[in-house]
This record gives sequence, C-alpha cells and structure tokens, in this order.
Amino acid sequence: MAATAPLGTYGNGVGTVTPLAMKMAQLGPIVKTTTVNVIRAGLFYNGSSTIVTGKANMSYDVAAFTAVCSRGASAGATYMANDGTYNVATTAAPGSNSRYDVVYVWPREYSLDGTDSNPVIGVVQGTAAASPTVPSLAAYPGAIELARILVPAGVTATNSGTTITQTAPFTSVDGGKVPFRTTTEMNVWTTALTNQRAVDLATGINYRWNGSAWKAWESDWITYTCTPGNFTIGTGGSVNAAKYRYVNGRVEVDIKLVLGSSGASVTGVPVTLTLPVNSTAWSTAFMPVPGGGGASDTSASTFFPAAIITNNGSVSTVRVYVNNPLVNISSTVPFTWAATDVLAATFSYDPA
Repeated sequence: MAATAPLGTYGNGVGTVTPLAMKMAQLGPIVKTTTVNVIRAGLFYNGSSTIVTGKANMSYDVAAFTAVCSRGASAGATYMANDGTYNVATTAAPGSNSRYDVVYVWPREYSLDGTDSNPVIGVVQGTAAASPTVPSLAAYPGAIELARILVPAGVTATNSGTTITQTAPFTSVDGGKVPFRTTTEMNVWTTALTNQRAVDLATGINYRWNGSAWKAWESDWITYTCTPGNFTIGTGGSVNAAKYRYVNGRVEVDIKLVLGSSGASVTGVPVTLTLPVNSTAWSTAFMPVPGGGGASDTSASTFFPAAIITNNGSVSTVRVYVNNPLVNISSTVPFTWAATDVLAATFSYDPA
C-alpha cells in the first residue's frame, strides 16, 4: 500500500483524501503494539472503570464513553463516542443452566458492512450450558467488548443474580499510560512496545513493559505489615511508617518500630525485617543493602547507626546490624532495650 493523501489536501481524484486515508492517519496518536500500524483499540478512561451495569429487568445500561476502534493495520482507526447512558435489551434468562451475554460497541461502515454506518451498542447471547462458553464477536469486525455477563436460569433482572464482568479495554494516546482494572487484566496484554507504561487502577502502581513482562515502576507510599524477627513490639508499642514505594523500578522501604511497655523483647539474633515484596536473589549473602537505619535509646537520648544486610539468600527478609563496629542487635546491644526505644530503617532494593 502506498502513502495515503495527507489530511487537509485536495485535488484530482487520485489526490483526494479518502475515508481510508483519514482512518490510516488516525492511527498515529494512539498507543501502538509490536505489529506495525496495529494500535491498542479501546476506551479512553474517564474516571470510571464500570461501563456496563444491570437493571431491574432484562436489559443493561451502558455508560457514556469515548473510544477508538480498528479493524487492523490496513484499515486504520475510527474514533467514536457514546454521549450518555444507553440501554440495550437482552433476551429472557435460560430455563436451565446458564449462558453468557456479551455487551459490545460496533462502529459499522456502510461500504464494509452494508445497511448503514450507524454505530451499534448491542448484546449477543451465548448458548446455555452447564459450563457455558463466551459468545464470539467475530461477526462484528472492529467491535469492542464492553462487558460479559453470566446469566443463570430463571433470573428476571440483570442487576440481581447475574455476574457482570467489566471487560472493556482501555487505551491511551501514544506515549501515555494505559489504565487497567487489575494486574491480572494488565498481564494479558503482551504485545506492548518496550518501555510502554501502564497503571493499575486498583492500586495506583505504575508499570513498565520491559519487552517480556510488566514490572512495577512507580507509586505513592503503600503501607504494609512488617513482621520483625527476634524483635517483639509488645503491648503499647507500634509499627509506625511501615511503608514502601516504587521509584524507577526499585523498592524503597521506610520502617519505624517502637517497643511497648509490656511483652516487648529482643529474643535472639539476627533481628530481621520482612520485605513488602520479594527481592531479586541477592548475589552475595550478608552484604549491605543501600540505605540504613538506627537504634534509639530514648531514656538516654542516644542514637546508634544501623545497617541493613542481606539475609543469607532470603528474598523476603533482611537483617539489621548495629554499626561501629558491625554487630548483631541483642537484648543488651547496643543498649538494654526498654519501652519507647526505637528501631528504624530506610533502604531500597531490586524487586523480583
């Protein structure tokens, strides 16, 4: 196929901007895949990941949206919108077993599909069975699946007894982050270009495609439960600021442990801290991890630097040692631990 006529030009029949030329040019602004001129078709995220909802009858409401659709590399892209809630009816529930409904949007074209070029928001019903299969949208080229609904026998309303799964894919402008409802949904997309970014709407974590897998790349602080080993917080104590975040693919951790007034103890060596996510395998055991920490004897207002050390090959915990010189923390090192004393650490590592 030759180069298409540039948008905005005019002239003889050969140089006229055709609908196909328009559609081919519209591929440009959208996120690409590893196949040349194949975009990631889908909806543009508008703040809600719920597109299809049930009703108190046998129909579905489809929320307003904007989308870009494509029939493939040689067919270009078309942009469309649903400007308000649209209701689409389905058929009565099966008398036995269950079936799947699929709600879709289809940008028809008269020259390709006949009838007319009005877009269709519709629903196709699958065959009822004990283990039903999801009906295909192959008869609607370029259609986007918005949701699939498991419809059990005998229900009379789609908002009660059915299971609605939002399946509308989201897309973005080229260079933008593609939103996903969950990492499970994100991991299905394996044709992204290297360095493509994505965001998990459930957690707010941003991801980067490294060519073979999605890797957590950036996030705000996330709290987690840190369970120290050989270091009992006790009653009245606290695990303050046990949190982590992703920064350019690395995990940064910030932990503050405050001993309580009863039941607190340092019972053995080594003192360890659990990681929020597993690390890559340490290349060498008992090597310092970037960062550090400290132990505070609050009654004497003294502070002792601490080092975070790999834990003999463990990818889920790290060890804490007191510096100058490097020694294990114990019940009496670097001081006799008591209520309100603090062990804190801030460090980073490469996640698995």
